[in-house]
Amino acid sequence: MLGVSYNAEAVREVLVQLRTCFRLPRSVVDVLEAEMKAKKVNILGYVQELLLRRYEAIRERPSSTAQALAGRRQRSR
Repeated sequence: MLGVSYNAEAVREVLVQLRTCFRLPRSVVDVLEAEMKAKKVNILGYVQELLLRRYEAIRERPSSTAQALAGRRQRSR
């Protein structure tokens, strides 16, 4: 691909998405930015917190996704 690595392209795409708040509507971005400011975190810290909360929610409920992941972990041992 003309000397451009896929990793570099992926990093560029992530940076664009972060810079534009994932192209969400302005009204949504305003609310999220206000929460980030109140929590005194940047967008990376905010996304990390959201992913951690999502992970905890998935682990807490017996869903097909959580069961599938648990089964995969057991088989790989």
